[in-house]
Amino acid sequence: MRFWCGITAREAPRLLAVAAAAALACACNSTEDVTSYVTPPALGVVQFGVAGSPGDFARDPLTVDSAAVRDGRLHVFVSYAGGCAGHEFAALAENTWLESNPVQLSLLLAHNAHGDTCEALLHSELRFDLTPVRQAFARAYHQAEGEVVLRLVPAADPGVEPVLVHYSF
Repeated sequence: MRFWCGITAREAPRLLAVAAAAALACACNSTEDVTSYVTPPALGVVQFGVAGSPGDFARDPLTVDSAAVRDGRLHVFVSYAGGCAGHEFAALAENTWLESNPVQLSLLLAHNAHGDTCEALLHSELRFDLTPVRQAFARAYHQAEGEVVLRLVPAADPGVEPVLVHYSF
C-alpha cells in the first residue's frame, strides 16, 4: 500500500453560470459546449496521509485543458461531461519525489461525477493551495526555497501525457 496526499475541491451542485445550459442539455440529452470556465467556490486543501492507490479514487473522465501556479495556488482548467449533479475533484500526489532538476511530483486528478449522466461539456477552474507541497519539499530537501515540476494526469486516463506546471517558492 502506498500513501498519497490528496488535494480536494468540491464543486457546488448548482453553478449559476451553467445552470440554464445544463438543464437544457440534460433535458435534450445534448452535447452542447458551455464555453466559460466556472470556478468552484471552495479552495482545495492538501491532505497528507490518505492511504490507498490510484484505483481507490474516483475515475470519471476529465480533460486537463491547462494549468498554472499563481500566488502559491494551483489553478487547473478542466473540461468534463455533466450538468445535472455536483462533481468532486481531487489531486492525489504519491508521497515520492521524482529526482530530476528540478524535482517532480506527480498529481493524479480524480473526478467523481456522482453518477451524472448529462452530456453538456462543462469547464471549471479548480484551485488548490500548494502550501503543504512546499512544506513537504522543505522536509524532504531541508530547503525553504525551491522549485517543483507538478505533473498533472487525469485518474481516468493515467497513460495520457502529463500537463507540466512549474511551482517556484
